Amino acid sequence: MIKNFFYYLNLLLKCRYKFKKPAKKQILLYDQGFLFNKQFKQNFKEFNIDILYTRLEEINLYVLIKSLFKLKTLSKDFIFLNYLKTYCVLCRPDWIITSNHNDLKFYRLKKIINLNTRFAIIQRSPIFELHLKNLFNKVFNNEKKLIIDYFFCFDDFSKKILKNFLNTKFVTIGSFKNNCSPLLKLEKNKDILLISGFSNKFINVNDKKNYEIDIEYEKKLVKLLILISQKQNLNFKILLKPLTKVSEYIKFNQIKEDYCIFNNGFNNYSIIDKFRLLLFPNDSTLIFEGVARRKKFCLVQPNYQLDNEKMKWSCVLKTDLNYDNLNDLINSTIEQDFKTFTSNNIKLDKQIPFDENNNILKSYINSEKKELVRAN
Repeated sequence: MIKNFFYYLNLLLKCRYKFKKPAKKQILLYDQGFLFNKQFKQNFKEFNIDILYTRLEEINLYVLIKSLFKLKTLSKDFIFLNYLKTYCVLCRPDWIITSNHNDLKFYRLKKIINLNTRFAIIQRSPIFELHLKNLFNKVFNNEKKLIIDYFFCFDDFSKKILKNFLNTKFVTIGSFKNNCSPLLKLEKNKDILLISGFSNKFINVNDKKNYEIDIEYEKKLVKLLILISQKQNLNFKILLKPLTKVSEYIKFNQIKEDYCIFNNGFNNYSIIDKFRLLLFPNDSTLIFEGVARRKKFCLVQPNYQLDNEKMKWSCVLKTDLNYDNLNDLINSTIEQDFKTFTSNNIKLDKQIPFDENNNILKSYINSEKKELVRAN
């Protein structure tokens, strides 16, 4: 009891407050994912959109008081879920949309809300079956699958995995973020772009060789790429992870600031459009988003991180990381046309599609909007 008291007290001290009955909204964006929410609002300006804060960054006191009258238990999970339910009932949204397929509260909310509301997930990151098994096994009691109305997914590969866990209508749209950025054809003196996996937090990871990001390996790769670009007169730049400070990167890698491009979370697609070849030192959604934008790439990843599928690709460094091996891989890849590149790398042309301006998603949102108007 005392533990719960301090939990709620700490929560209440940190959040913002409103005291106003929520107005009717067409779309509620579930969870405060700043980048996703901003892009979604820009793409759907004609809709009345609000954010349902699920990490309690903001609490609506009107909703909280109303929800407390219906409490049957003091369990913090139930109190919070009841708060979210009350907020949704007051807003009466046509859609509740999230980009987080890992949040189990979203599925529970769908189950307890008796509204003519569509629940949808827009995929924002790659799907891994093992992760889903570990996540959903926590909630699978007598339920065989969790239920939502729509899942807007990257590709058929993602759909195949998700079908084992979700009962929903799957729609393949590619990457929502990628689709938001118009395709630019600007390859003028822009040759090689390294997509960095570096973050300052990885510096203190003890066992780097078992970690998904090996920043010492990337450091060595950067040094070699600088040498290759200088000897072959190639334009070489490094696109940092979103919001990573340039000062942190150049300090760790001991390179000039001129090589680095700051990533504000919105400019990465317009930047990769300018380069002939992308290099990846680790797994990244941008690998397949880049291919969707007709970009060739090389995967220069530590061998212990390569799976059997990647080993089939000709654009992968399968030997030791040194000047000659890296130079050969870059030269053999950069000169290929895109059709040859995809034919040499199994299934790459059948991965994430590119749907500029998210027209497929818009067609579903708009068609369902008409259906809901008729139903009401």
